[in-house]
Amino acid sequence: MGYQKMNNSNRAVFQLIAISIFIFSTSIRAQNVTDMQDKRPDQIFSENIKTVQINREGVELGDPVLVLNEDIPLVCTFDDLSADYLDYKFTLIHCDPEWNPTEGLTKEDYLESFYFEDYVRDYEPSYNTTTPFVHYSFKFPNENIRPVLSGNYLLVVYEDTPEEPAFTRGIFVTEQLTGIEGRVAKSANPAVRPEVQQLFFTVSMDRIYLDDPYRNLKVIVSQHGRWDNEITDLTPTMITNNKLHFEQEGMVVFKGNNEFRFLDLKSLRYLAPKVSEISVADGRYEAFITDRKPARFLAYQYREDINGKYLIHTEDGRDAGTEADYVNVKLFLPYDRPIAGGKLYVTGDFCNWKYLEENRAIYSPGKGGYFADLFLKQGYYNYTWAVVELGNLPADAAFIDGTFSDVQNLYTIRVYYRNPGDYHYRLIGRQVLNSSEYF
Repeated sequence: MGYQKMNNSNRAVFQLIAISIFIFSTSIRAQNVTDMQDKRPDQIFSENIKTVQINREGVELGDPVLVLNEDIPLVCTFDDLSADYLDYKFTLIHCDPEWNPTEGLTKEDYLESFYFEDYVRDYEPSYNTTTPFVHYSFKFPNENIRPVLSGNYLLVVYEDTPEEPAFTRGIFVTEQLTGIEGRVAKSANPAVRPEVQQLFFTVSMDRIYLDDPYRNLKVIVSQHGRWDNEITDLTPTMITNNKLHFEQEGMVVFKGNNEFRFLDLKSLRYLAPKVSEISVADGRYEAFITDRKPARFLAYQYREDINGKYLIHTEDGRDAGTEADYVNVKLFLPYDRPIAGGKLYVTGDFCNWKYLEENRAIYSPGKGGYFADLFLKQGYYNYTWAVVELGNLPADAAFIDGTFSDVQNLYTIRVYYRNPGDYHYRLIGRQVLNSSEYF
C-alpha cells in the first residue's frame, strides 16, 4: 500500500504553499504559530515519510543551497515507513523570498527539462531493523531537470501528482554576484550587551547594476536556519561607491541564546551520556533520556555543538541509510513547575524548527518535569528547548537555557533583487558569518 492520500485540510495547506498566493507579514513578531507554520516550505504530508535531509553532495552538515550553473548537486534522502516500493517523482517550483510561488513565470522559464519532473530512482530496503522502511535518495540538478534562474525553489516529492505531495522542502539557488562582508559584535547597549549579538555588514554591487536598491532589494538574515526569528526587509543605511551598508547600531540584533544540547543515539548496544535505559517495547526500540537541568540562571559555559543540525549514523551497522534503526525517545527535562501561559517544545533542524504536537513536551507533576516523546532515526542530534507563549512566535529559546552574547552562532545573509519589469526575485548573494570568529 502507498502513503495515505491527503485529506482536505492537508490539501488546502499545500495549495497555500504551492499554488495560491498568500500574504506573509514582513515582521515575524507575535505571529500565530499555526498560520506561520502552514506557510513554510518544509512540510510532510504523508505520515510514512521520515528523516528528510537535503545537503550539498559531500557536505553532511550543509544547507540546501545550489550555485547556479555549478556542477555540485544537492542530495535528498528520505525514508518511507510503509516499506513498499513506490514510484516517487519530484519537481521544482520557483518562489519569491517569502515562499510564494512566483506569478508570471511558467516552468519553461525556470526549468531546463523535457517533462519538468524526474523520478526518484535509488531506493533500498532497511536491513536488520525493528522498524521496516525503504530508504530513497536522488540528486539534482541532473540531465533531466535543472533550474536556470536563481532564487527560492520549492522541491515537491510525490507519487501521482504534485498536487498530492508526500513532502515539500525549500531550497536556494544563488548566483553569488555580490560580495558580502560583515562581522558579529556585542551590543553597545550595556543593558543587553551580555545577552545579544548584532550584525554589521556591507554588500558590494561591483558585478551587478541595481536600478533601485531601496525598492527592489530584499535582504534576509537568519540564525542557524531558524525561520521564526528571521530579520527581513532590511534596507541599507547608506550607499557609497556601489556598496550597500547595513551598519547601524541595533539594526540586526538576535538573542545569543545558549549552546545546543545533544542527543547521542549512534548505538543501541550501550548507554551514551544522558541515556538511562534502552529497551524494546511493541517491537521497537525505546531510549529513556534524562536531560540536564535548565541553565538559564547559570554562568555561560562553552560546549561544542553542530549548530542545531543532526547526523544520521549508526555504530551498529555499516550503512546508516538502511541499517540505522528508529527509536522511540522518551526525553525528560527536570523542571519544578509547569510554565504559565506557554507551551514547551524540543526543536532544531531535525523538525525543521517547527513547534508541533509531535515535538511538544508535557508536564508531569508526579515526576517534577517535562516529558517529550520523539520518534527518531539513529544518529547524533542537536536540539534546544523553546517556549511558545500564548500561541505566538518567535519561540523563546532562552527561557530554559538563558541567552548569552558569547555563544557560537551561525548567521546567514541572503540578498535578493528583482529587476524592474521582471517577475522573479534573483538570489544574488549569500554569506554565512560565524560569531566565534569575532569574539
